[in-house]
Amino acid sequence: MTGSIAFLPPADGTYTYRVSGQFYPEDLSNANPTNWLTEHRPWLLIKAVLMVMAQSLGAAQQARERLDDLQPDFMETKKDCIQQQLRARADTDGKVTI
Repeated sequence: MTGSIAFLPPADGTYTYRVSGQFYPEDLSNANPTNWLTEHRPWLLIKAVLMVMAQSLGAAQQARERLDDLQPDFMETKKDCIQQQLRARADTDGKVTI
């Protein structure tokens, strides 16, 4: 994702900002055939497609089963994000201070 944020008035020094929220991957298209999900979690997309296909075919029980199958994968993705944040806080000895 790219973009810019303007902070006004101009800062009088160097500041560190933490931005949190929900960030969505870029839409897939012919001009943009990959995004973060296709590169890092392709199996998550495959499972999501199976769930949507079951829903569209009216197979409610299978759709629920696919959704239940997706839940641990979403949690794993969240854990990966937390691990990355903790590694960013580690000092040269690998100790994390929170």
